[in-house]
Amino acid sequence: MVKYIGEGAGPGLVVSCIVPLVVTWFFFCMRIYVRWIMLKMWKVEDWLFVASQITYTVLVLSALLSALHGNGQHLANIEPTDIPIAMQFFFVGEIFYTLTTIFIRLSIGFYLLRICIRKLHLWIIKITMATITFLTLVYFIFVIVQCNPVSYFWLQFSGQIGKCFPATTVQNITISYAVFAAITDLIFGVLPIFVIWNLKMNRKAKMVVGALLALGIIAGFTVIIRIEYVRLVNLTIDFLFAVSNVSIWSMIEPAIGICCMAASTFRPLFSSLKDKSATDYYQSNLRFGHMRSGTNFSRVHGENKKFRLSRSMRSGSKSGYLKSVDVKDGSVDSFEDVIAMENLENRVEGG
Repeated sequence: MVKYIGEGAGPGLVVSCIVPLVVTWFFFCMRIYVRWIMLKMWKVEDWLFVASQITYTVLVLSALLSALHGNGQHLANIEPTDIPIAMQFFFVGEIFYTLTTIFIRLSIGFYLLRICIRKLHLWIIKITMATITFLTLVYFIFVIVQCNPVSYFWLQFSGQIGKCFPATTVQNITISYAVFAAITDLIFGVLPIFVIWNLKMNRKAKMVVGALLALGIIAGFTVIIRIEYVRLVNLTIDFLFAVSNVSIWSMIEPAIGICCMAASTFRPLFSSLKDKSATDYYQSNLRFGHMRSGTNFSRVHGENKKFRLSRSMRSGSKSGYLKSVDVKDGSVDSFEDVIAMENLENRVEGG
């Protein structure tokens, strides 16, 4: 088995499995720390995020086992007993790739539902979520039943009798689904920019918040790259070698989505580090007697507490999903807190 990962597309497949898996678990743990430990906040999108990481882990393990049994090699160079094993793990990977990507997109969708307030934005999100969920369900079923019997998918090169959909049909359906998936990612990436456009935040804050929330655009571009590799696949009898690049990007695409979704929640962590830096600066100057006469530490320490709310303030979200904003010690802990406050202030000033 080990010989396969040192030749052909084997090294690329192994790297595309191990590196993204390690990176996503790092981002996963950071998000759990921020949401569960720091904010003590847990919503439906967090459960979906956890589900995406679990299914992604299964996806990567399936791809790695497939590579260990010959995925990425020419069929002539694979032992006959390894071919059905490699194909079976590839099939399992297809299933869990579909599950992973829908969990990521639904997690982003529910998150956006909580920070949006305009009816148009809400309808766009809901329609997009409903459409991609339906299409994913259809594609999921197609992946499972593309061959009859199902086992013929991984035994087709071992003499079993059966049939599959024509290769061009599989390719066209896969590309069609990927196109809708890319459109979903781009919508979810661009929409937050419009959400914060009219908020009364300074330009720097808008740029930071908008950049983090719009990271989904990157995931959309990776889907487009994967589409190109699917289009270029020559589905001949040398199947495992032909789909090696598709397998690699099937690891990279959801990994970027997971990392982007995790990074969008890191603002409280940055604020905490900034507060700590300010505290260390104050204590250091106090210790050595170099406090400047005009320094007001309470003002420095309070920079991240510019916005203040009562402990439980109704947000008035027309979606009915964002019920309240809970803020500890008057500080703003997350993107949704900032945006909810701005939306509330805009409505109050608007009469």
